[in-house]
Amino acid sequence: GLEEPAWREFILRDSYAKAMFEERWVRNKANAQAVLSTLQLRAGILCMVSPGSPERTDAHRDMQEAMYGFVHRSFREYFMALHLLEPFPDPRAGQGEFAGRALGFWKECARRGLSPTLNGERAWEPLLLAAGYTAVPEGDVERRSLLPGFKTRGAGGVRELVRDILDLKERTAADAWLAGELAIEAGLSEDFIRKVKMCDALEQAMHDTQLPEPERAAVGIVLGTLGDPRPGVVPTWPPSREKPLFCWSEWIGPVETFVMGGDEHAWNSLSRVEPFPPAVERVLPDGYHVSRYPVTNAQFDLFEGSPFFEEQARRHGWKKRNKSNPRFSAPNQPVVNVTWHDAMRFCAWVNSMGLGATELGVSPAPEGQRWEVRLPTEAEWEYAARGPEGRWLPWMERPNTGNGSSAPPADKSLLQGRCNWREAGIGSTSAVGLYPLGRSWCSADDMIGNVWEWTRSAWADKPMDDADEPVPDWKSTKARVLRGGSWGFVDPEGLRCATRRDFGPWHSRDFIGFRVVCVRVSASGG
Repeated sequence: GLEEPAWREFILRDSYAKAMFEERWVRNKANAQAVLSTLQLRAGILCMVSPGSPERTDAHRDMQEAMYGFVHRSFREYFMALHLLEPFPDPRAGQGEFAGRALGFWKECARRGLSPTLNGERAWEPLLLAAGYTAVPEGDVERRSLLPGFKTRGAGGVRELVRDILDLKERTAADAWLAGELAIEAGLSEDFIRKVKMCDALEQAMHDTQLPEPERAAVGIVLGTLGDPRPGVVPTWPPSREKPLFCWSEWIGPVETFVMGGDEHAWNSLSRVEPFPPAVERVLPDGYHVSRYPVTNAQFDLFEGSPFFEEQARRHGWKKRNKSNPRFSAPNQPVVNVTWHDAMRFCAWVNSMGLGATELGVSPAPEGQRWEVRLPTEAEWEYAARGPEGRWLPWMERPNTGNGSSAPPADKSLLQGRCNWREAGIGSTSAVGLYPLGRSWCSADDMIGNVWEWTRSAWADKPMDDADEPVPDWKSTKARVLRGGSWGFVDPEGLRCATRRDFGPWHSRDFIGFRVVCVRVSASGG
């Protein structure tokens, strides 16, 4: 058997032997060894993995026995891609077609227990290189010259390969991930992607806990790139019943009284008066929906691309957010680098469009009322995260004692596999809804981790009562409360339902986003 990394070379050895002996690049063993020696010792392209048996005299058998690997990854993957696209049959695959040969290679990787990523390198890189070549137009002489002498049959082979992978009887999350990557690389059509139900497979893979969290996050990005079908994640304009602008939680409230804070293991930001959020009773006189996910890049892009935004930019100098970093730019990742003012403006745009209940994704409002979208107050946010039980974490049930005496310590193990924070290893925001095990009691996702979320509330040492909070002015300069923690947060105490922090409303960071609530107001006014 081959030892890692020698598994990568099992295709290369035979391809190289064919080139050396069948294609007549050299005519005898001496010349072959001279070429190998030059590539190994002088050019530094090859390195010997295994010296082979000195007892063998037949040149071709000796070539099969000695094992050579490529020092440079680009050479290695390039020649493996060449092999996958060869027009003559490969006996291991059982057929000469790209799909059969490529599927055989992928099954061999799986048989050897190799994950899609190995020591930071993707085991399927040769497949993606070959798939990408099929998408190069015939007229692109420069790029097609990189694979001289090989004729592609277009993306048909990639489509066949993707279909075969998705039809595997025991399809794994890694299989679905590869199929999605191939579709992106070969530029497969939306109709084909929809026909083979690729996004359904990717959504299932994204939630498969058998994959490490960074790999699940990568699957989520692929899903977003191909068109995440979940309602309220990657909507189009105008929104519709099939693709509403938002997806909402269950109906919440009204709530006569509930306890906020009271967790001695939570943060209270920079407060010098209260070291942790004090236990205070609050009332929610009106019911509401909270958005199931933080607002995504796709949703915010609709706002920034609207005539409403263009007019306000012309009249008042509104600026678009910074979205230059590709780590945060997938359509289904939460929007970041937005100020509190940006979040308020987004809500104003939604309310100005005259959208009906169907477009917003809610049931019709009672007669004489209409729906309004706005930022949640601090109390609304905390109740959506903690519920009537007063949970310390959204997924952690407990009786509400009204104080922090029974709060469990902020232990890392309580967060594992349930939210995107620094120790998840993702290193950026993740596609919304990546952690169903972290869902709150009202079906809201990502209440902890991923991004800190702006609320409508002004900062105070203890949470204000909603009745005492004036409707905020767009131009307000008062510090605002953020909730929830983020992908870069390393302290478990900052990832609790009761944790509070403050920022000036003009601040924007790659760890700050927001979600919204939907409330009923009088149809004749506010």
